[in-house]
Order: sequence, then C-alpha cells, then structure tokens
Amino acid sequence: MQDMEAAKRAWRSNIVSEKVLNLVADQLKDFASQWDGHQWYALLTALVQSSGWGKSRLIFQMWRMGFYVVYISCMKESQSGFPRRTGELADIMQGPKYTESTFVALVVSILAVLNQHPGMACEEWMAAQEKDDAIQHEILAVFQTKSIEVITDKPYFAAEEDHKKFCQVEIDKLKQRGARVLLCVDEAGELGDNFLKFRRSLRSMPRGDSFFGIVLGTDRKVADLAAAQEDDLSACARLATHFNVFHPIYLIGKSDIFAQVGAGSSDITNPCNAI
Repeated sequence: MQDMEAAKRAWRSNIVSEKVLNLVADQLKDFASQWDGHQWYALLTALVQSSGWGKSRLIFQMWRMGFYVVYISCMKESQSGFPRRTGELADIMQGPKYTESTFVALVVSILAVLNQHPGMACEEWMAAQEKDDAIQHEILAVFQTKSIEVITDKPYFAAEEDHKKFCQVEIDKLKQRGARVLLCVDEAGELGDNFLKFRRSLRSMPRGDSFFGIVLGTDRKVADLAAAQEDDLSACARLATHFNVFHPIYLIGKSDIFAQVGAGSSDITNPCNAI
C-alpha cells in the first residue's frame, strides 16, 4: 500500500523532461505524416523502456505537445503497478473472440467521444481521464452503438473499405478542429494474439497526421510484436506489396554516478532517447 501511495505521489509530480517530450513528439508526428496505407503496414509504433522509468507518465504528458491522448492499460489486476488497469476498455482489447471489426468499432467510438467535446483542450481531456472513469463510460456507451454498425462477419479484407469509411467520418471532424489523437495501449504484451488484430484494424485509418497509435512495454517483446510481419496472416494476401513498419522508440534511462547533485535537487538521472 505504501509503495502504491508513493507511486501516486510521483505520478502527480511534473517530472517529464521537456527535451524527451519534444523528441518523442517529433518522432510521432514524423511517423504520422508518412502514413499512406501502402508503404507502411499500420499507424502504430512501440515505445520500450524499463519499468519505473516513466514511459506511461511521458505519454500522459504528451498533451503538452498538442496530443489528445487516449490511454488504455492492459495491466493484470494482480499486478501492483500504476496507472491501474483501464477496466472495461482493457477487457475489450483482450476479449478472446473479438475481431478486427471490434477494434475498428472501439477506435471509431473513441474518436466519436472526442468529437463530442469540441471545446475540451488537450490538458482537460487528459485530466478527465486521470480524474475518474467518466470518459471511459462515454466510450463504452458509444461502442455499444458503433458495434452494431461496424462489426461484421466478413473477413477483414472484405470489410476494410467499409471500416475506412467509418473512420474517415470521425477523422474529418477532428481535422476541422486541428486535433491530433494519440491512442496508447500500455502493457501491450498482455494482448497476445489480439495484438495482430488490433494492428490490422489501424490500417483502416485514412491518410493524414490526425491519429497515431503507440504500444508500451518493458522489453524487446513488445517491439517484436510490432515488427513480426512474417507471423501476420493478413500480410499473406498482399505478397506483391512490401510493407514497412515504424521503428520502435527506445527510451534508455542512464545515471551518472560521478555527477554532483545540485543544490535543492536529489535527481542525478537523465533520460536519454534512442530511436
């Protein structure tokens, strides 16, 4: 319990380096600007960093870089990390019988809820998610409706054009207000086979830099998930086309044991970004 309270206090402090925020934000914007649905496989990258170094906090702070962050944590209930598991949204991400259509419906629902709050600034949107589950409940309510419209028994490729139309409607609204959305799935290693379905669903997003996805993890496994094209059966239907995947972002924390601690400071660690 004491460890959890300490984690909460650390979470509330503004500890994310502006330099690191800018580095990650610039990389994500560059990735998003390259998305065309042809050269690149999906609007998704991975951020890899050791546990406890602040990768989740960094993503929460991306509102400072102009992103509307949507955060979903798939952490196991039995784990003691922070932030905690994102309830029913995580249940959808890990549902055993869900298909690509399910994840398209979820993404469309997220965008629709954001479009229902046109006057909400990036900071307010993030603060609302940190405060309680109200935003999550709004997304779940819209998801119930969108599921009926979007989810289909058709194979993914047969439904892909319909999926793109659903996404285009919400993305066009975001473009009108100049909003940029970052969908984050934390503890992505818990997704298992659903990761491939989730990644395929993001192929339905239209061109432009209004949306990007990122998964978080603590080791190479999550990066391998994002790059394992040869294990993804959806790629077999496009053998004539070579797809690239966006490189993972590695955040490597380092400490200088010879550094002098400045007056009034107890921090001698410096986050170093390697891409």
